[in-house]
Amino acid sequence: MKERYSNNKKVFLFLIISIWAVFSFDRLYSGRRGPIHINSEYIIQKDSTIRKILDETKSEYIDLSDLGKLRIVERDGSIKKNVVLKEIHSSWIIYEKDGSLHDFMISAIDRIEIGDYKTKAIYFDKRGMAKIWWIH
Repeated sequence: MKERYSNNKKVFLFLIISIWAVFSFDRLYSGRRGPIHINSEYIIQKDSTIRKILDETKSEYIDLSDLGKLRIVERDGSIKKNVVLKEIHSSWIIYEKDGSLHDFMISAIDRIEIGDYKTKAIYFDKRGMAKIWWIH
């Protein structure tokens, strides 16, 4: 009888340790993104491609293809002229210059100027959301 009691005690102890390990693992890795904890809303947000942009001066959405030739003004002051904006992703853009596609990080962009008179530009907020606004 004593042997049976000790086997039950071992099983009970094993279950307690297993449950504790599972809860500890979940608590440690619940806020992380990646292969351990996948949040489908986060993946959809990160993989989205924007082909329309909000023009805050007119309160309407405009297709990127309708913007024509643009100028990308970088944070370091350099300028990429005569580019066509193809796509905006969560942290980078895809543009065409001289028939070739290129990608560029949003964090390195100050603004993307629209048109010949450079009165409007595309600005990015901290979340990478793009909006057309008057140049300031």
